Amino acid sequence: MFRQRGAEIFAEITRDAQQATELSLAFDEAYVGKDARVFDGMPEALAELRASGFLLGVISSKARSRLMDDVASAQLERCFDLLQTGDDVQHAKPHPEGILAAMARLAVDPSATVMVGDTDADIRAGRTAGAHVMLAAWGYGDAARLADDADLVCAKPSDLPRSVSKLLELTRNAPHPG
Repeated sequence: MFRQRGAEIFAEITRDAQQATELSLAFDEAYVGKDARVFDGMPEALAELRASGFLLGVISSKARSRLMDDVASAQLERCFDLLQTGDDVQHAKPHPEGILAAMARLAVDPSATVMVGDTDADIRAGRTAGAHVMLAAWGYGDAARLADDADLVCAKPSDLPRSVSKLLELTRNAPHPG
């Protein structure tokens, strides 16, 4: 996932506004209509978490239209209670704004929230928001480098339900570092 919104990235690649617009349009053309890649075991893990009563959300720096396309192409629309995008916030991760807004919209306390992420920005945003942080070791980040910054490392999507429950159980009576 992008750490910045696409328009911000293209503006940094080139200071030429016309070229930034052309890059953005070329990216949209290449991206739109492509099916999102879903990690093996993810749909089942999300279904199990929902069946267990967990509220699920996505906090992405992507534009809403891109995230909605990804969720729809992966047929995951019914999995989530909330989709928070870069269009919904002023500050992208690692700023905690998106996570704080999501927790407020879902009316959940940070002590009952697990931020699952695969990048340094995800880990830092979750930690700053006061949530428990789980590293998704199957993702795009450097799991070996990030492991020490997470409360728990989850090796694969199929382990998510057990890992989320374990993390919340381990921290239920322990002081929260948030």
